[in-house]
Amino acid sequence: MDIHNTKFEKLWTLIGIPDEAIIHQMEVSLRRVGVYNLDDLAFLIPKDVVFPSMVKPVFIRKFGTVCEFYAQGHRLKEDSTMQDVLQALNSAPIPPQSPAHSKLQQSPKSRDMQSEMPVAQAVPISGPVVSEDTSSTPNTHLNVVIIGDCAQYKRGWHHLEQFSKIEKCRVHSVINIGTTDESLTSHCQKKNILLVEKIEHLSVPQPNLYVIGPSRNHDLFKLLDMDLPPSCVMLDLPGTITVKALDALSNFAADNDCPLYMNCSRVVAPYVQQTLEAATAQSTLRVGWYHRQDIPMTRMAEAFSKGRIFHTTAFPDLVVAVMYFGVTVESISRFQLNPGMTNYQTINGITDYVRAAFMMTTHSGVELSVIADRNAPTASCLGVVINDQGDVINQFDHLHSHCDLKLKRRLVRSLMENTNEILPSVRIGVEALRLAEYVGKHFEKNLKDMQPADKSGLW
Repeated sequence: MDIHNTKFEKLWTLIGIPDEAIIHQMEVSLRRVGVYNLDDLAFLIPKDVVFPSMVKPVFIRKFGTVCEFYAQGHRLKEDSTMQDVLQALNSAPIPPQSPAHSKLQQSPKSRDMQSEMPVAQAVPISGPVVSEDTSSTPNTHLNVVIIGDCAQYKRGWHHLEQFSKIEKCRVHSVINIGTTDESLTSHCQKKNILLVEKIEHLSVPQPNLYVIGPSRNHDLFKLLDMDLPPSCVMLDLPGTITVKALDALSNFAADNDCPLYMNCSRVVAPYVQQTLEAATAQSTLRVGWYHRQDIPMTRMAEAFSKGRIFHTTAFPDLVVAVMYFGVTVESISRFQLNPGMTNYQTINGITDYVRAAFMMTTHSGVELSVIADRNAPTASCLGVVINDQGDVINQFDHLHSHCDLKLKRRLVRSLMENTNEILPSVRIGVEALRLAEYVGKHFEKNLKDMQPADKSGLW
């Protein structure tokens, strides 16, 4: 008999997860992405599921296989085995789907090529498969549109320069929201890039990628109503956006079959990968992330205006916590802040942290420490691994200066070659933003016991 409208007991038995605590976290994660019964797996985008930190890669692969099984129209029965599932998939391969359709499932072969990190999922982005003999056709290049402040040395200019360096990629147009200086105008003319004022003026051939700056997230709603909607969208870090707003953007994009990703290059930084590899060799996962910026106090008001420290400086570390350790607000069993390493200032009526330090411990025993400093003597990133005795046994510095470009290359390769890449989806961002708001509330409760930031900004 079919069991497609029952709960998930059969699923957990099939993929071999025996631990009740992990099963509970998995079911919470599934409900968060709109899966309430087995039938819903047919419409699930597996990359949107935030897997608990203790779920082994083999279970993740099996979960993806079952999702693919349901997407093909099959249903589990009470006596179904994993062999039955694989047999059904092998006998009825998935037909090719439209490049614009984002619900492309991973094949069993592609899932075997995923990263060996404990919980990170290789994320496929549906896109055209470009062969060598199609070099003269329009879809041999990804058309990139950059929306934001693109004046020289601003964030949009940074995107403009980097995407211009990537093969199979060309910057099609720029919507500049800042002052259009001579450098930007000259660059666009030289590179044959359209410089336009409004989204409505655009008609961009597919495949395309829209890169949206932090103050322009609302433009996503306009983009998805266009005659030629985006093939994919990349958002910068959230800044001042709320969980509710980012969640709404995510749901709207999913409803319109548009993959939505975040420009968080920390997830591909070598020091993060080295730290994770060293940490997984320990009996208990205990990791510390130290992020130092060298913003002078004379520019701290500008930094405060771009978002709270937990939504800006510390946010990439929270993305790593969600993406690689499966940390969510619900998974935290203990939260501690360190007043001795935390200082705040009130500038132009805005009170925020110049430096913040805290530690999160999950129900499964993962312990993550974060120190975010906006006003350190020098900018740097550091990852440390801590043993059961509390001693630092490994330390990895951030020596790679091209992680932004590395992440962009992965994204372009995903779209143009249909490869599986580890990329931070916006659902990861929503969970990280929930963590940021959770951490912020804990700090506010203890604000009265802290001291204002010292003027030197030294540790």
